[in-house]
This record gives sequence, structure tokens and C-alpha cells, in this order.
Amino acid sequence: MSVFQDTLGDIFNRLPRSVRELHRVDGQGNFEGRATVTAGSSLLAQAVSRIFGFPKTGGDVPVHIHIECCDDCEVWVRDFDGHSFRSEIRSAGRGRIFERLGLFEFEIDLSVRDHRLYWPVSSATFIGLHIPKFVLPISETCEFEREGQFCFDVKLRLPITQEEIVHYQGWLKKC
Repeated sequence: MSVFQDTLGDIFNRLPRSVRELHRVDGQGNFEGRATVTAGSSLLAQAVSRIFGFPKTGGDVPVHIHIECCDDCEVWVRDFDGHSFRSEIRSAGRGRIFERLGLFEFEIDLSVRDHRLYWPVSSATFIGLHIPKFVLPISETCEFEREGQFCFDVKLRLPITQEEIVHYQGWLKKC
């Protein structure tokens, strides 16, 4: 059973087919597609993007996602036109996951509304130390299906200025 199946329980089966397919990886899975990426322009947004390895601005960028299931987590490598970043995702109990990006770990309260899977950040740690909520990035992230195809829309903003850190949106298919 995948991390997302375990975390979402019966709600998982109510997700659109393409969203379930991406999150039902057994062993390993590869997905490819296209995306549009807009990176934040301020020095702070650019610094945060560099820390996490987020993609640079580009239109119609080729995307490849490799997901590998390990003992209790999934390792995701997201590649945007040769620029990749890695995260580890594991279940944190009903409806919640932890996503580790380098020395940061984010707690995400998954929710399903209007046939979309939302990924809002609820808390985070840096090398195990709690990060105050007022400095947490704001995640407006969702996955959905359009015309039978898996689609994603990931928007991350700085908490105080509300400036965009990165926004990438597009589609994927299994390869």
C-alpha cells in the first residue's frame, strides 16, 4: 500500500483515476509531462528557491517525476528540464504526511475537496527544531484531473510578504 493510500484511507478511492494512479506506486514509478514555471523575483524568494532546489522560470518545460517506494516512505525526484530536487514523503497518520526536503521537514494536512487533493503546510522543522508558524511558507498546492489527465498546480509563497517563491503547474502521464 502506498503512503497516500495509507494516509488517506477510504478517501483515496474518491480521488480521480489519474490522481490515484500517480499515488498508487508499488516499487517505483515514472511519470513525464510538461509544466510552466514562474520563480519569485525578490532576493529572498530566489534564496529560498535555491535552498530547496526549486525549478527556474520557464514555459512548456519537460518534467519527469521518479517515485521510489522504500520501507516507510516514498522518495520523489522531480526533474524540470534537467533541474531536479528530491524529497521523502511518509505518512504522519490519518490525512497527514511529512515531506522532507534536505534539512527541512514539513507536515502537510492533505484534504480532498471538489475532486482535488490539496497539500497545505501546517508545520515544519529545521534539523528537528520547530519553525514558528509566522515564517512557514504558504502552500497553495493541489492535484486534479482534467480530461482524464493528471494535473498539478504548486504555488508557494513567502509568509510575511505573500510574494511567490515558485509556481509550477502542468500535467503528467505514466511512462
